[in-house]
Amino acid sequence: MVFIQPFINYRTLYFSQSARITALQTTFMARIWALSLFQPLQVLSPASDALIEIMRLHHPPLFLSSSPDRTQLREYRSTAKKIFKTLYPQRNKQTCKIEPIVYEYNNRQVHAYSIKEGDMNDWTDTSQDFLLYIHGGGFVSGDIDTYAGYECYLSKEYHMPVIHIEYRLSPESTLLSSINEVVAVYMSMLEFDRNITQRMIGMGDSSGGLMWLRLIQMMVEEQQPVPLGLVLLSPWVDLSFMDIELDSDARENRVLLSLQLALNLREQILDIDKNFKGPTYFEEFIKQLNEVNPIAHSFEGLPPVYVTVGTEELFYCDALMLEQKILASNREIILDKGYGLMHAYPMYHRWSPEAACAQNKIRTFIEEL
Repeated sequence: MVFIQPFINYRTLYFSQSARITALQTTFMARIWALSLFQPLQVLSPASDALIEIMRLHHPPLFLSSSPDRTQLREYRSTAKKIFKTLYPQRNKQTCKIEPIVYEYNNRQVHAYSIKEGDMNDWTDTSQDFLLYIHGGGFVSGDIDTYAGYECYLSKEYHMPVIHIEYRLSPESTLLSSINEVVAVYMSMLEFDRNITQRMIGMGDSSGGLMWLRLIQMMVEEQQPVPLGLVLLSPWVDLSFMDIELDSDARENRVLLSLQLALNLREQILDIDKNFKGPTYFEEFIKQLNEVNPIAHSFEGLPPVYVTVGTEELFYCDALMLEQKILASNREIILDKGYGLMHAYPMYHRWSPEAACAQNKIRTFIEEL
C-alpha cells in the first residue's frame, strides 16, 4: 500500500515520495521487460511505460468539480502540488538562487521570481539571455513552490536566468485579468530595455502556453516586439473544444488531464453574471471566451515556435490545429510529437528517456535562435 500510493506524503515513512516512485518504476520496468521477451517490442521505453502506469494508479485522483467550494479548490491545489513537485526535478537550495521581483505597469503590480542556477548574470544585464516562463496548472493551480525545481533545472540546462510570473489564479481572478498581469510584466520589461526581446525566450506549459499565445497576439496587435522564440509544452490552444470531434480517443482515463477535468477547469476562468440565463448566458460566455481564446485571433507575427505534444493526450488536436494556423500565417513552427506519451511529457525527464530527449531538442532549438 505504501508504494502503490506514491504521491501521498506519509511523514512516518523513511521513504520519500520520489523514492517510492523510483522503487515502483523499477519494479514495473522489470515486469515490462520480462513481458517484452514474449511480445512484440513496444513503442515506448520501459521507463516511460512504467511512469504512465504509475500515473494511472496515483492516489488521490486529480479531480475538480465544475463548481468547487473553497475547501474543494484548496484540496485540488494541494493534490496537484504533491503530484507535480514529486515528478519535477528537486531544487538544490545551495546552488539555485530564487529572488522575488515586483513588476509594475499602468499602476498594476505583478509578483514574479528570478531563478538562477549557478554563476550567471542577472536578467537585467543587457548581454544576458533569459527565459520568461508562464506556468501551467489549468489556470487554477501552480506557483513558484511547485515549479522552482523545474525552473532551476531549466536555468542550469540553458545557462540563463528564468523569470517565473506568479500571476493570480482562477476563480479568484478571471483569465483575462491574469493575461493582463502577464502583459504588465512584459511591458514593464520593455520599459526597462526596449531591446529586451532580442535576448528573451518565451516558454510555457499547458495553460501557460495558451497565455503565451494570447500575449504575443496582443503584442503584435499593439505593434510591440516579440521574443526571439517560443517553446510550448502541450499548449492549450482552443478553449471552446470545437476540435474535440476530431479526437478519436476522448477517453476519461487519460493520464492526469481528462476532457471532463479540462471542461471543469474552464468553468473557473470566466466572470459571467449568475443571473444570466439561456441565450443571454451563452452570448456572454462566447464574448468572454473569444476575448482570451487564441484560436479566435490572428497568428501573424509569431516568432519561431517549438511545440511538444504527446499523441495520447487531450491537447494533441490543439497542437495540430496550432501547426496549421502558424503555417497558414507563413510563420515557423516545429511540432515534436511524442508517440504514446502524455500531457507535458518533457517535464518528466527524470523518469523518461523520451522526455530527456525532448529536453535536448528544445535546448538545441534555443541555441540556434
